[in-house]
Amino acid sequence: MELDLRLMLTIGTCLVSIVSAAAIAKVQIKNLMEDYEVLRRSLSDLDKRMDMNDQKTSMVEQRTNVLSDINSPTALKEHWTTIASIQKDVEWMKKKVTTICDKLT
Repeated sequence: MELDLRLMLTIGTCLVSIVSAAAIAKVQIKNLMEDYEVLRRSLSDLDKRMDMNDQKTSMVEQRTNVLSDINSPTALKEHWTTIASIQKDVEWMKKKVTTICDKLT
């Protein structure tokens, strides 16, 4: 098999094509790696923001539960019953004080 000029040009052209394709692939891989790193950082930032949001949501939920317990019908009934009892006691004490003051004068 003889290597003539045409065959050598064909082989040279193929080699140049392979080398240029490899260079292009290398640049594209580098770009993809940079894009991957940017996306990884963005995902990390989103995870941090989600964690903070979850913590704040949990805190709001706890506070809401506390307020819900305070304002539950059972708790409100108990509070109003206590207030009514205290008011009755205060009225009774006023009457006693008035009676005592009347006896002293």
